[in-house]
Amino acid sequence: MAKLPKKITDKIAEYKKTQDEKEKRLRGLKDALALEESKLAQLKEELKEKLVSEEIQVSDAEIDLRKEIAATELKINSYQDKARATQGYNGIDEARGIVKETRAYVEEKYRQELPTKLKAIEDAKMAYLEALVDYGEHRRSFLEMYNEATFATNYTVREYVGVPSLPEVAWRYRGDLNSDGNKYTIFMDEMNSAIDDGEIKRKSRL
Repeated sequence: MAKLPKKITDKIAEYKKTQDEKEKRLRGLKDALALEESKLAQLKEELKEKLVSEEIQVSDAEIDLRKEIAATELKINSYQDKARATQGYNGIDEARGIVKETRAYVEEKYRQELPTKLKAIEDAKMAYLEALVDYGEHRRSFLEMYNEATFATNYTVREYVGVPSLPEVAWRYRGDLNSDGNKYTIFMDEMNSAIDDGEIKRKSRL
């Protein structure tokens, strides 16, 4: 069975590695974002309490809290931007390049090896047909042997003796897996199974 060349499998491995790193980064960003969003909710709750409980004048603690809220919101925005940027990288250009290179390799390699495969089929077909010719000649030779004897003596005795009973081959009969058709004849569905499925199947069919 054909295998991808190492230069392509290496590129596929690198592509998968990049995609795995992308997914890992997205999971990390998601966790970090959730943490900051939780922190922001807590800080806003603290600010709300200060607004209703402290004096009218703005305290340093309130200013520090507002700065921390602003910094947390900036972090959240940054994580969101990073997640969108990471998600936006889908590696489509790299994938297209790998598939394009594979297509070129497949087309070239297939054309290189096809003549050898077809020559094997051609030789097998000729061997099969030659075997059929040999079978036919074998059968005819024995019938001719009988005819030679009848013509050399008295042809009319054939009516009393009868012709030799030679076993017939039921070339198209497929009643069971051991039937002549299954053993000696190549059917179209068997060809299709071999070519399309890579399997040699014998079917029982009346």
